Amino acid sequence: MKSNKFLLMYLISLIVLINSCTGSGNSPSITNPDLYKGTQGLEIEVISNLPERIFENEPFEYVVKLTNNGVYDIKNGVLTLNVEKDYLSVDGKNIKKENINLQGKEIFQTLDDFEIKQFTIKSGNLDQTSQTHETLILTSACYDFMAKAFADICIDSDPHDINPTEKECKTKKIDLSKGQGGPVLISLIEPRMIMDDNYLRPQFKIHVKNSGRGTVLQHGREDTFCSSGNIAREQYNKVILSELSFSTFKKNDFDCSPEPLRLKGNEDVITCTLKTGKISKDITNYLTPITLELKYGYLISNSDMVKIEKILTS
Repeated sequence: MKSNKFLLMYLISLIVLINSCTGSGNSPSITNPDLYKGTQGLEIEVISNLPERIFENEPFEYVVKLTNNGVYDIKNGVLTLNVEKDYLSVDGKNIKKENINLQGKEIFQTLDDFEIKQFTIKSGNLDQTSQTHETLILTSACYDFMAKAFADICIDSDPHDINPTEKECKTKKIDLSKGQGGPVLISLIEPRMIMDDNYLRPQFKIHVKNSGRGTVLQHGREDTFCSSGNIAREQYNKVILSELSFSTFKKNDFDCSPEPLRLKGNEDVITCTLKTGKISKDITNYLTPITLELKYGYLISNSDMVKIEKILTS
């Protein structure tokens, strides 16, 4: 009977441990903040050895390794292989599309998730006046990603230290430049306490930066961007602040501008101010966790040059 009790206690402890280590959706668990570090996302690597020269009507293998070095899952991403029409083809076409689904980092997963994509490319015929022709193989990947930042902020009703009382905390800048496990990151939060009649309105200047080698695109349009290549100007560098919360306040309790954010020179700032009437100016200052989440699309590409030679006949 005693052994059964010990077994039951062990099983309960095991269930609690598993639940505490498991996240939901495409994010790792909040109980493991060290996972939310780094500035890498999806990487493309060509692992096949391209021949120095390719003759007319000759097939060759083109093998690509896709690795998710980021924290978050990649779901329904799109990989496209583009080759020059009339000179190269993949399955008889100049564009080949594949889906990308890769897991993000997990506590017990030490290796980054990866996938191998193999293509058979065939060269075409050169015109009668050409002996050689150099042409590009362009590989592009479009995917949705996110950044989730956690920090402690001080809600201070006396930011200028007018009252001589001892305070639990003081308002200060929060450096998040180590990243949140993706190429776009919240690099800095600048809190400011604004007095508005009888109310305190915390304001946050949220610095956002693209630290990767790719291009930021509108979230939720990865299939369109990588399939057609038609990207409108307003769809570039578009980042959505999808979550902002502290204490009992959520995103809709704030006035944020600009929204959505469009990065200029790979970085910019979005300012969010708590709406009036939410916090009394007489509140005792306190330290509280803040959570921020960004959503964005991302495009990376890789190109290789191949040389096609005419088969000489005597």
